[in-house]
Parts: sequence; C-alpha cells; structure tokens
Amino acid sequence: MKTTIYTSALILALCCGSGAVAQNNPSKAKSCPDSVLLSKRTEGNYEIRQYLVKGQNAMDADYTVYFPIGSSKMVETFSDNAAEIKALKAFVMKFKSDTLKCVKSVKIKGWASPDGSQSLNQKLAQARVATFVAYLKSQCPAMKNCAIETSSAVATWKDCLPMLESASLANYKAAAEIINGDHIEAVKEAHLAKLPDVWAYLKSKVLPTLRCTQIEIEYTQSTIVEQRTMIKNTTPAPTAAPVVTSFPTPAPAATPAPQQQSKSAAPAAQTQTQTASQNQPVVIEKNIEYLIIEDKRKGVIIEMDSTDVDW
Repeated sequence: MKTTIYTSALILALCCGSGAVAQNNPSKAKSCPDSVLLSKRTEGNYEIRQYLVKGQNAMDADYTVYFPIGSSKMVETFSDNAAEIKALKAFVMKFKSDTLKCVKSVKIKGWASPDGSQSLNQKLAQARVATFVAYLKSQCPAMKNCAIETSSAVATWKDCLPMLESASLANYKAAAEIINGDHIEAVKEAHLAKLPDVWAYLKSKVLPTLRCTQIEIEYTQSTIVEQRTMIKNTTPAPTAAPVVTSFPTPAPAATPAPQQQSKSAAPAAQTQTQTASQNQPVVIEKNIEYLIIEDKRKGVIIEMDSTDVDW
C-alpha cells in the first residue's frame, strides 16, 4: 500500500479572495474561480467571509490484494491481504466522514503472473478484477456509487527483471539474456526453469507478487478558509473644540484697617506691606503673568518671557 500526495491546496487557500484583501473594501470582495463563499459575518471592525476552496491537485491512495496461484478467490488471510484490506477500509471510512474530499476516479487492475498458459492467465486476471470489485462494494458501501474503471493484464518476464537484478543471483546475467531475447513467453519460461537458483527465486519471491489486484483511488482535498477584511470607516471625525487659556485676574492687596501706631512701629508695618505686595502677581499686557523677584527703590526687576512690548 502506498499513499502519494502531490501537492497541497493550501497555497490556493491563502490566495482565496485576494482581490478583496488588496482592495480592503468589502463591497469589492470577490472569490477566486475555484472557491465558493459559504458565509459572511461581521465581528467588530472586520467583515469575515468563509470560503470553500476546491482542491485542484490530485492525490492517490493505492492498495494491493494478492491471490493464490491459479485462483481468483479472495482470501483475506493470504499473504499481506489482512493489512492491505484493513488500511483500505480505514481510508474509505475516513473518506466517507470527510466531506472535503472528492473522488475523481477509482481504477482497479487485475494481474496474473507470466508462468503457465497465457490464455488461462488472462482469464485469471479478469476474474480477479471482478472478484475484488464485488468485495469492495460489499465491504465498503461508500464506494457503491463511485464510477470504477477496470482493466486486466498478464505480466511479462521482463516485469520480473528488476527484482532478479536486486537479488544478486549467480546466474543473473544468463537469466537477463533469456528475458531480453526474442523468444515467446513460454520458451523463455522453459529456459529460465533450467537455472535452479533463478527459478527458485522467481517462484518464491517474484511471481507471487504478480498475482494480484491493485486499486488506485484518485481524489482531491478541499479546504475551508476565512478571510478577514477591515471595514472602512466613512463617518467623519468630530472637530475638536478650541482650547482657550485664560489667567485669573489678581485680587488687589487687602488694605489694613486704620489704627493708631506708634512712630516706632510704622517702619515695620511698611515693610510688611511691601512684602505682601511682592507676593502678588503682576499682570502686564496680553494677560501674561509675571512674578516680582526683586524690589528696589530705583525700579522693579521682573522675569518674563520674550515679548515685543516696548517699555
């Protein structure tokens, strides 16, 4: 049994709806020719579309069952049949439950080994195909509605040559000359039978593998992908209100209530009044606030920002 995957539909899945992503506009979203839009919903600021991306690249699964010499009867316990049949049934069951897989073709070919009568071998090959098709439909109901292409063939002695070569037999060169010669199959068989080591290896290792039926299931694997597209906001942003900065107008210094003071206390009161005035902000043009940092008899020194006021 072998299973071959030629390539994945993932690349196609990632390209699904590429026009919508490029435009970033849900109204212009388009699915690619090999995809089907399944659903569409909105989550927050995104529109989410779900696509079924149809598989484009073929995959195949191959299974082989073997038959006893001169027989077309299906025996599950013969040779490697138990493992092959188990794998085939598991594949069919998984295939049945996976709706993303799609059968493209089912091919079954019956074989017979080249030893013996050619006409009998051809009938054996055909009978082995019919037996396996009936078995497949009875054991795997999911395959009943599948179109099955059948064929049969009798292997040639040249089909045996690669296995003989890998065996490193003493008489391999002689066997190769016989097989590549121009004699008919029956004559080649008679000559090969005269090479004991070659003939024993053919009967035990090579010919049994050619009495078989092969099934090849070709299918595609689809994929479900989601496309997230940001929804363009067409509502104009509100205009921010201008920020107005104002400074409080300083309150005038409180005038102390008149009271009789001694001449010696007058200078102290005057000093307190000057100190209080120093702690009051001085407002000049343009509502700019400044603080007195030094007070002298000859003038006022202030700290202020750069200004064009002409003093």
